Formats: sequence, C-alpha cells, structure tokens
Amino acid sequence: MSQRKLKVLGALVCVISVLLVGADPADQADRSDLKALGLKYQFKELKQPRPNRVHILRVDFSTGKIKPVVVVGKDPDGDGPAETALTSPLKLAAGPSVLAFINTNPWDSFPDKDGKKNRNWYEGQPVNISGVATSGGKTRSPAQANETSVWVDRGGRVRMGRLPGVGKMPDEVPKSERVVEAMAGFQLIVKAGTVVPAAGGAVHPRTAIGVDRSGRVMWLVVVDGRQRGFSEGMNVHELGQQMVTLGCWNAMNMDGGGSSVMGLVNGKTGLRVVNSPSDRRLLRRALSAAESLARVALRKQLRDLVASGKRTRQDARKQYLKAFPTDRNNTPQYRIRPLPMVLTIRKTEAPRK
Repeated sequence: MSQRKLKVLGALVCVISVLLVGADPADQADRSDLKALGLKYQFKELKQPRPNRVHILRVDFSTGKIKPVVVVGKDPDGDGPAETALTSPLKLAAGPSVLAFINTNPWDSFPDKDGKKNRNWYEGQPVNISGVATSGGKTRSPAQANETSVWVDRGGRVRMGRLPGVGKMPDEVPKSERVVEAMAGFQLIVKAGTVVPAAGGAVHPRTAIGVDRSGRVMWLVVVDGRQRGFSEGMNVHELGQQMVTLGCWNAMNMDGGGSSVMGLVNGKTGLRVVNSPSDRRLLRRALSAAESLARVALRKQLRDLVASGKRTRQDARKQYLKAFPTDRNNTPQYRIRPLPMVLTIRKTEAPRK
C-alpha cells in the first residue's frame, strides 16, 4: 500500500473514533478548580436498559462564587414577530467568566408564504421562543398561562413552578417576587422528590434541570441519544429516575433531540462541548474519490479493532492527531445546532459581558 494511502487510513481511524465517541470527558476541565467554585462534573456510562452516556454537572450556588445567567441571541427584527435569531451555543456562551452552559427552551421557525416552516436550522434564522426567556431581569419571551418555568429569584435561589406575576405589568409585581433569570422546558419530570411521567415512551437525547429543596444546588444533565450502540437516549420517565437518583427535589425536561448540548470550561482551550450532540457534523475539506473509499474501508476496520480489543479509541485518536493534525490546535472542528438561548454558569467576580 502506498504511503499516501497509509496516511489516509491512519487519519480515518481517529476521525471515525471521534465521530463515534465525541469529546473524551476525561480530557476536560481541571476538576479541582471547578470544585473550589462549586461545580462538579460527572460522566456516567449506562448499559441497561440500553447504552447511554449521561453528562452531569452539579452546581452549588452556596459558595457565592458562581451564578446562573440566561443568554438570549440577538433580536433580528426589533418589534417584529421574531424573538431571537439562532446562534452557535459557543458564541452565546462566550466570555471570560463563563464556566459551563446547556441548552434550555424549545423554539420554532415562522411559516413562509405557503405556510411551510423551515426546520433545517441555520445560524441567523429568526425564531419564536417557546416559554419564558428572561435575562438580567429583562424578558424577551413572556411566560405562557399555567406554564411551568425555571427561574432565579432575587435571593439567588433557583425555583420551579408557575412564574410569579404572570399576566401582571412589571411594576405590579413586588420586587421580592421579580425574577432575575428565567427559562422554560416541556414539563416537570420530578415534583417533590417523585417521578411524574408514567413509564414508557419514546427515547431521545435529553436535557434536564433539577434543584434540591433549598434552591441552592442545581443539576444540569444531558443524555446523548440517537447513536445506536453508543448512546441511544431516554424516555422522560427514565430521565426523571436519573434526576431523583442525583438528589433532585424538582426537575424539568428541557428541549432535547439535536439541541441537547453541554459545554464545560477547559483550562487550555476555553469552553468545549463535552457531550456528543446528535446533530453535530465534522467540518472537513472535500475528499477525493480514493479518500472517500478509504473512509468506508476503515470504518469497518475500526469497528473490528475496537470489538476485538486490539486498539482503544483513545490510542486511535492520539495516532491520528500526531500524524494528521486537523487544525493548528490538533482539534477536530464541529458544527453543532444553533440555539435561541442558553443557560450559563459564571464566576460572580467577573463582570458580565
């Protein structure tokens, strides 16, 4: 085999490995630094009832060193119907004080002249946010009637339930009840320590937010899904069970599917996506016919090597990055689904951008 083909095959080993497993959680942030601030990241790999990878971030606000901040994308049309434009979550969460982020609310696009909605999500796409979206005390999207929301009160506690002051003018709501940050998902999955949804239902990638009784401890959870044999997803009952196991008193199912994403700070490279979003795509140059054929051949070879235990995914990745760096930082680049907003966790001592 020619040297060129050997190089192509070597590159494919790592590329396919990265596509299969995503970012290695062990390569992420310095855990001791995060713990001192009140953050603890945990990765769980489940085998039953199906393969699943669960990313958990425990956030303790009682340290006084961190705070939750909702970030909403720019308003593309002022007083027009769009509430925001879809933006890369890494751009939404950019800033020196940001330590972590996850996705929050669902959303939808607007129909064209024929009544059709474009759901091939792209950056800059005008969308309507579902549920409340409040950042820094300013509301971009109002709460809906009888909606269950997640919000931060003036005392810094995270709460879940019906948002105070719904249907009232801002000056009619007592200062003690005014919210600082707020977001919405689909439904409560844990209420007063008990799982709410019945067993069964469709499995998908999931994002959940949970809190303890005090409202001072929050859990951010992302379950990867739609990746057969790797991480297939959960139904909402299973998600609720996971949240109760963590210690949640209340928990909510947020937007999921291809939107489920968790980012965590890395001391060397800033924020990185730690999970494996189902919508992500590897950005790469156009391949020749020979290289494309080599990719197909190596995909089978890689699966055989991993299945037989002759090579680990980590070794394959290291081999590729040494011989065939994909960019100046030797880090594969991905395009992930743009979002209308994110929840960030920030250092309190750093100024908000």
